Amino acid sequence: MMNLPGVKTLIEEINALFEGIADQQEFRAMKEKLSNDEELKLLLSPWSYSLFNSFPTFAKQQLLLEREMAGSIKLSQIETEKLLAYFCGIELAKRKKAGTYNGAFAAVTHFFGYQGRSALPTKFDCSLGSTCGFGAGVLIENGRTGMTVSVSELTQDPSQWRVGGVPLLALL
Repeated sequence: MMNLPGVKTLIEEINALFEGIADQQEFRAMKEKLSNDEELKLLLSPWSYSLFNSFPTFAKQQLLLEREMAGSIKLSQIETEKLLAYFCGIELAKRKKAGTYNGAFAAVTHFFGYQGRSALPTKFDCSLGSTCGFGAGVLIENGRTGMTVSVSELTQDPSQWRVGGVPLLALL
């Protein structure tokens, strides 16, 4: 989240509110202030306050209430994957209403944290990685640059997977 300039500014503003707080009583008082929308509006810049209000309740709570002992936000505890799924759901609902999307969206999110960085790949991981690498080679060999590999039917046996290419611009 710190790679997004607006979000970075919001997090820095919230963290700055906790700087210099010496004891638990002051810490609790600041958290109480932040739970009051009118107080929060006065404490944050208009841009940060608007951005904060665009977030769902669970993300707001994680930004305000989950803190390190020093007062900074616990970045690893912010469920970025749920936030992305939330905003994707809103966008796809708008597109469905406008008639430009007729699919179904049911996001399943998961965060592996540090465990996912140190585990051996599963047979599925190996198969998917090999398939994506082979697909990328086929795209390059056929002069299809500016594309990314797409693999569907992943719940089937790998021999049934459908491999294709998607223009990168279609993903923007």
